[in-house]
Amino acid sequence: MSDDFIFPEDTYILIGVVANVHGLKGQIKIFPYSRQPENIRSYKKLVLVTQKGKLIDSLKVTGCRVQKNMAIVSLDS
Repeated sequence: MSDDFIFPEDTYILIGVVANVHGLKGQIKIFPYSRQPENIRSYKKLVLVTQKGKLIDSLKVTGCRVQKNMAIVSLDS
């Protein structure tokens, strides 16, 4: 993995990187490090982390679909 993120590795697993926003409904594109974007569907919640290590509160995954090698994910608080 080429990105270096600071996060509590004993509590969280880094599953991918937010590549971009998608559409007008607040969806995000996630590039999964596993190369299997369909696996993100199995997560009920995600915690986003900035490259500086700031954790964003847990967000509920309300939708997920695959587009090429990316997961298009809808999140809600």
